[in-house]
Amino acid sequence: MLPQGELLYSRVLDVTECLAYHGTQVAPPPSLETWLDQNVPWDPYADLLERPPSTRRELMDDCPQVGNIGAIVDIQSLADAGL
Repeated sequence: MLPQGELLYSRVLDVTECLAYHGTQVAPPPSLETWLDQNVPWDPYADLLERPPSTRRELMDDCPQVGNIGAIVDIQSLADAGL
């Protein structure tokens, strides 16, 4: 079994591929080592903040987030908070 960090990174890559499948380009992910070393891990949803809320929700439904583990943030909450 992979360590939790590697499992989360694998899930982030899955989400990135899902977004690409749905026609959404995001910045390429960092290497596993870089991702693990970051204080705030790279987030494939970060590039979606400029999209309309309905588009973000649709993509988040199609490409579900990792969850409340801090690896991927809820961009709707950030947008609602004005961030």
